[in-house]
Order: sequence, then structure tokens, then C-alpha cells
Amino acid sequence: MAEDVELWKLLRKPRMTSSTESAVSIDIIQQARLRRSREAHKRRHTDYATEFYGSIADKETKRQSVREMLKFQMRQQDESWRQQLRNRVAESIAASKEDKEHSEKHMKESKEHIKYLRQFRDGNKTVIELKAEQRRINRQKENAADREMLLHSPINWNKTLS
Repeated sequence: MAEDVELWKLLRKPRMTSSTESAVSIDIIQQARLRRSREAHKRRHTDYATEFYGSIADKETKRQSVREMLKFQMRQQDESWRQQLRNRVAESIAASKEDKEHSEKHMKESKEHIKYLRQFRDGNKTVIELKAEQRRINRQKENAADREMLLHSPINWNKTLS
């Protein structure tokens, strides 16, 4: 009890600095920490200790309380496991739903892109066809003009020889 009072006085100090600490105070704190650790260990383990002494009814009461405690812990552990499983399943469903939405969105975007590329291709095709048609018409006109000139002046009709 006196150690607790001294410990309380040590803990009430505003600050522990290297000048105020001593081997004695450090030892008191260490002993109190060890004592609390031992008490906690004893509390955790005395509930499961088998009793060698006492009446049969007391022993049976103790065993029954231990069994109930163990059943309760098993139920808690089982419920915790089931909750984790439910969480994982929900997370998996959410991830698959998100993946499905993403793939549908990607499919829609790729279809739109393909449609755009087809329109671009078709536009280019019509432009190329129009240019080819224009070249064909120009070539026909030039050929007709050359034939016309050839009829009027058979030699050097395009004036390249002079």
C-alpha cells in the first residue's frame, strides 16, 4: 500500500526529467507494472483452473461456468468468422458489380469508337472516290482536248518540240 502511495506521488509530479528520476523511482514504477501484469494474468487464467478442493457441487458449478464461458467464446468466434465471411462476400459482390459496370461501360465506349471509326472510314472512302471520279473526268477532258488538237495540228500539238 505504501508503494502505491509513493507511486501515486511519482505519477502526480508535473514532469519526470532526467534530473528528477532516480533508480528508486524507476524501480517502483517497474515493480508496479510487473504486479499489475501478474494480476491480469492471474485474472485471465484462474477461471480455467481445475479445482482440487471443495464440495462436488462447487466443483460442478465451477466446471459448468467454465463450459458456459467456453461456449460463449466459441459462439463469439463463430459469429466473428461468419461476419468476416459476410463482409468478404459483400465485398466480392460489390467488386464484381463494379467490374461488370466497368466492362459494360468499356464495351459501350468501344462500340461508339468503332462507330466513329466506321464513319471516318466511310467519309474517307467517299472523298477518295470523289477525287478518283474527278481525276477520271479531268483525264477524259484532257484526252478529248488532245484529240481535238491532234485533229487540227497533228505535229507538235502540245508545243513541246519548239
